[in-house]
Amino acid sequence: MPMSTNTDLFAAGPAEWEAHPDAAFDTWLTAQAGRGQSVRMRASSAEMYRAQWRKFLAYVQSHHLVLTRVQDHHVSDFLASLDSENRSQRERYRKLIERVFADMHGGKPPRGFCNPAVAAMNERGAAWKAVSGNRPMTFLHQAERAKLIACLRSPVTGDEPTECWRQLRDRAMVASFLGAGLKVAEALRLTVNCIALENVHWINIKRPDSQFSHRTSPAPYAIDLLRRWLTERERSGCLGELVFPADLEGRPMHSVTALRATAALVLESGISDDRFERASPQTLRNTFAAEMFEAGESTKSVADSFGFAVILTAERMKASWQRWRSEHGASRRVDCAPNGR
Repeated sequence: MPMSTNTDLFAAGPAEWEAHPDAAFDTWLTAQAGRGQSVRMRASSAEMYRAQWRKFLAYVQSHHLVLTRVQDHHVSDFLASLDSENRSQRERYRKLIERVFADMHGGKPPRGFCNPAVAAMNERGAAWKAVSGNRPMTFLHQAERAKLIACLRSPVTGDEPTECWRQLRDRAMVASFLGAGLKVAEALRLTVNCIALENVHWINIKRPDSQFSHRTSPAPYAIDLLRRWLTERERSGCLGELVFPADLEGRPMHSVTALRATAALVLESGISDDRFERASPQTLRNTFAAEMFEAGESTKSVADSFGFAVILTAERMKASWQRWRSEHGASRRVDCAPNGR
């Protein structure tokens, strides 16, 4: 007799989903594996999925729908109703709905069944896709880069030691976006043992819950700023291993703090007088890729440096940069809002 799997033990059929959608979702969630080689999903991830499912379920119930009869336009309308102005966040909801509907019929969907979340993804011109997170990539012009780098390398001006500490930290962190291509999440997870700035210059970036990692080579000015910050970090007796902690106790920094620090330095640099596009950490990360392309680096080199799973992502980034370069020859005024591209 074959051994039962977790999926066999916890599978719920269409009738269970219709009668008890919350309980059916919990049993479905129990059978899901974690990332990488993890057997179980992290508690924080499970809670996030529950919150997303409850929001979708509330929408279904408020429209007097039955789960097994949800159609693609219902999913599209739900996604468009979300407060999020980021397409990738809406896409996470869509993927969850797709996974649930794929398992709802126990691998035996009725004749003619089409997963409504898949159909919603393929719908052209869908309202849920027209959000700010789907805007074209933007980059910094060379003159703007020079202004921002000069600002990052300028002397700190704080009167209090803690203010000087914070300024050095923020400048090194912004340099890791512009001069090393790090994401905010990557920078905030970075630990001191992941940086090599002596004979070789590398930042090793590990993926959470995964055995995979990649590394990037910082620009010379970023190396200088990171060295200056790490020296100050050690001198101050900062606790913990995080490169960019929130305080001397070594507590993790919130991503909103990183966004605000970037916005403040962009404003201080003066590039806000010259262009309209926003200058967020993602803009700076895009600019690091642009500098690599300008230096003649291949899309494979960019993919390796950014940790892209496929070269196609780097090729798309290069195409976006080439399109932006041809369309944005003149300087424009920048919106220094702490998020967006």
